Amino acid sequence: MSLTRRRFVMDAAFATSALAAGCISVGDRGVFRAEGGIRSVLLHLGHNMWGTAQKKMALDERCFEKAVSHIARAGLNMLVLDVGEGMRYESHPELAIEGSWRTEKVRRFIGRANAMGIEVVPKLNFSACHDLWLGEYHRMVSTRKYYEVVSDVIRETAEVFGRPRFF
Repeated sequence: MSLTRRRFVMDAAFATSALAAGCISVGDRGVFRAEGGIRSVLLHLGHNMWGTAQKKMALDERCFEKAVSHIARAGLNMLVLDVGEGMRYESHPELAIEGSWRTEKVRRFIGRANAMGIEVVPKLNFSACHDLWLGEYHRMVSTRKYYEVVSDVIRETAEVFGRPRFF
């Protein structure tokens, strides 16, 4: 299999998440931790930005709970959560797939992470190359309807995440 940019980015994101979750380590000295500042990791709740068009969530809540525990023990203080179709938007439930988390569940997850000293930051990808998670709307780029949906999703995500300082 040849290494494509997409495969490289996916593998790097997985490796970073696995490293933070304690699934892998680097070298004899383990994970390097900078003193102070932001120490973060990226986790994917949604996966359909990559063109996979999964109909069902790939990971369950236990996996995320375990990852957050490992992230806290590793001394990280921020989790960038790629939301995508992983959250069932009340404004656009048609974007959900089987197993998408309801907004209340996302709020509880954020609350548990916050209680462990981890700030959760939402990430959404609207690039025309990574917007398959938008369902039928990914074919409507630059239309009034597309921008209405995107605005609704951004507004709702900001609300669910408690008006985060980063987005």
